[in-house]
Amino acid sequence: MRRTSDQYGGAAALAITKRVSKSLVDYGQRTHIVAALERYERRGIDCHPDQSVEYVVTDDDSRGSERVRLALEAPQSTTLTTT
Repeated sequence: MRRTSDQYGGAAALAITKRVSKSLVDYGQRTHIVAALERYERRGIDCHPDQSVEYVVTDDDSRGSERVRLALEAPQSTTLTTT
């Protein structure tokens, strides 16, 4: 197990930015983008095709939106555990 923390730039350095290619209901696979879109929706933030989403994968083994945290949710001094 390896710990990634502020010494590597914190959660902001681990954020992934992806362009949304379709609306949430049109995705057929449970991807990280879908998880991020679900989190945006839960916060009342609309995301449309051609917009970007920014997220950090926090637990890839989880199901649904718990796999990721939005970059805006991730505190600046987060320690993430990776395997």
